[in-house]
Amino acid sequence: MRKLLGFAALITLVASTLLSGCGSSSNSGGTTTSQTAPTVSSISPSAVTAGAASLTVTVNGAGFLSTTTIQVGGAAVATTYVSSTEVTATVPASQLASGAQLAVIALNGSASSGSDAPVNLQVSNPVPAIAQIVPASVVTEPVSQIRTQR
Repeated sequence: MRKLLGFAALITLVASTLLSGCGSSSNSGGTTTSQTAPTVSSISPSAVTAGAASLTVTVNGAGFLSTTTIQVGGAAVATTYVSSTEVTATVPASQLASGAQLAVIALNGSASSGSDAPVNLQVSNPVPAIAQIVPASVVTEPVSQIRTQR
């Protein structure tokens, strides 16, 4: 019986150690941090022509951290921290190949600016231009000179 009580005491001690702090509002020395969602207010440039080379975009907003990352069109891009209100993002040429509106979203860990009003990078298809007309010339005759055969 004595061994059984000792074993029960040991189990109780282990369980209380494992569960201490779980669901508790007390802080036993550990720190809990939560990421603040960044905001994106504007980007520069905000438009580019499709087919452009890679592009560095300045992202303005608030709440940026040195660990903030930027997604453009759903893809993570290389990000450089400038300040708590500015980061730069390098958009690869592959994302600029054809016309689209690419959402620009900032992330601090899992906290995202995605629920804010969208800020988009506009990728516009180029305006079509006539490069050549073939044939370059056409011989025409006045209508009065056209004969009909019967």
